[in-house]
Amino acid sequence: MLPALLIYCIVVVVPALYSISLSFFKWNGLGKKTFVGFKNYVNLFSVDVVFQTALKNNLLWILLTIVFVTSIALFLAMILNRSFHGRVMYRAIFYFPYMLSWVVIGIIWKWIYNPNIGFLDEMLKLIGCADLKIKKRIKIVHQGLLLNNCNNPFFISL
Repeated sequence: MLPALLIYCIVVVVPALYSISLSFFKWNGLGKKTFVGFKNYVNLFSVDVVFQTALKNNLLWILLTIVFVTSIALFLAMILNRSFHGRVMYRAIFYFPYMLSWVVIGIIWKWIYNPNIGFLDEMLKLIGCADLKIKKRIKIVHQGLLLNNCNNPFFISL
């Protein structure tokens, strides 16, 4: 757990904190930094029309998504949870686009791992590793990662 936390801190936390600290300076990225405090934020909220428009649009988007999309999804889930004629067909119609994308991804990876004409096989031949058993190990690791993450959106929706 510690290595993952360390990588997270290096890749996410440190750059975020550095960006926040830079927001208190006037700096063009090359010259000397001049501390201006909250002046950048005051200008952002009072002068910058583009930021104000973007903020308004994002807040509107968030509100509409939370209220309408979630309400429609809950309503449809409640309808599809009841017993009625054709229920299985309607459930299949809703889940088909979700499942289709994973089927396509699976087919593409099957082509990549094809032992005769697959991309992975050809790349390993180019670097002289065609006879190694590394292909089987890479395939097993990749399938485990794919299976671990492919259903996250489905379970989140539950």
